[in-house]
Amino acid sequence: MTNGSPYVKLLTEGAFPGRIDPWAEDGYYFQQIHSGMIAQIIEQIQIPLLDLGYVPIKEASLQILQGGKPDVSIMRVQRGVPPHVWDYQHAAAEIVAEPVERFEGDFPELEAIFIADLDSDELVTVIEVISPSNKKVSGDMSFYQLRRLQMLARRVNIVEIDATRSINRLVRNLTTEAYPYHIAIHIPDDSVYLMSSAFDQPLKRFALPLREQVIPVDAHAAYEYGYRRGSIAAQLGRSGGYREADLPFPSLIPAGQRETLLEQVAAWREQLAALRANSP
Repeated sequence: MTNGSPYVKLLTEGAFPGRIDPWAEDGYYFQQIHSGMIAQIIEQIQIPLLDLGYVPIKEASLQILQGGKPDVSIMRVQRGVPPHVWDYQHAAAEIVAEPVERFEGDFPELEAIFIADLDSDELVTVIEVISPSNKKVSGDMSFYQLRRLQMLARRVNIVEIDATRSINRLVRNLTTEAYPYHIAIHIPDDSVYLMSSAFDQPLKRFALPLREQVIPVDAHAAYEYGYRRGSIAAQLGRSGGYREADLPFPSLIPAGQRETLLEQVAAWREQLAALRANSP
């Protein structure tokens, strides 16, 4: 077998291509996906950002309680950025096919993407891939939400990619309760914008906010890259992790849907066995 064999392709794609693998929402596996997502998003946005006069930098996530690198960029005073409200919703519609909904209302080290202005060195936007582990402990969530408020007060945009189911949500409203996955875009002096995905849908493409400018980001391409790079499906298959008892937050998946998931895994295993048996 070669790296490009049909067997390896199917093994790395897993049983749920084009959507989130529900078993991979466990913190142990998602941590591995997380690092790949950060790397792939930087790959997507690096050239467009440099063209516009910004630079993406990997920094310690705002989700880290302690022990991370000091966030020098957070403490830097945001000079020369007067208060304003720009039409993010209109700008996003120009480059993203999916509509955004306006929302009105009150483990180991993780990394985030900090986007800075090349000329002024001011921090403009932070992209966070939310860890499921941080949503389990109310104190961790409160700590992160406080840091989010501090960043918004410094006129920094915050983008949160939440690709794991949970009873707890960093943004709470009817939409986030109805949909398991979402992307939240926080704009200073404006609303929170939500792009939600159903259980059997990929993550959405979203408009990354800068200073009155936006560029497109394919969130699901980043997820799939992290998932394949970590060989997550192979790990789950090897460890016997594709069992109903191992589903994170099983109560959020109806019984009939759980049966369908298990059938998909069984069909995937059969395909893998057949391909491996026919490999030279």
